[in-house]
Amino acid sequence: MDPPYNKLIEKQVLEALKNKSYIRDDTVIIVEASLETEFEYLSNLGYTITKEKIYKTNKHLFIKKA
Repeated sequence: MDPPYNKLIEKQVLEALKNKSYIRDDTVIIVEASLETEFEYLSNLGYTITKEKIYKTNKHLFIKKA
């Protein structure tokens, strides 16, 4: 997903997806976000970061169910 930066839309989407049957243990959700975006809430939603790529102005997080 590539939501508008710094609006916490990715958090809203991840909250909506967390109990959906099509999000399985092997599903990878990739989020593009600004470098300033914090994802400390992921564990509370039942997700974990499996990989993070940092670029000049943004980052990509690879997220799976914990």
